Amino acid sequence: MSGTATDASEAKAYYHVVCRDCLTESVQTDAETAERVRRRHESETGHVVAVGSI
Repeated sequence: MSGTATDASEAKAYYHVVCRDCLTESVQTDAETAERVRRRHESETGHVVAVGSI
């Protein structure tokens, strides 16, 4: 059904940023911000952080 919010081409992407070593996690609305959050946390803590599209 064209023009609905469920169209894959119109769906907004979200990115889950989660630390594997502590309780830090967030949801970002663009990949660039998600990667920036990941890099910052890894550099400040030495933790392993994963980013996934949700």
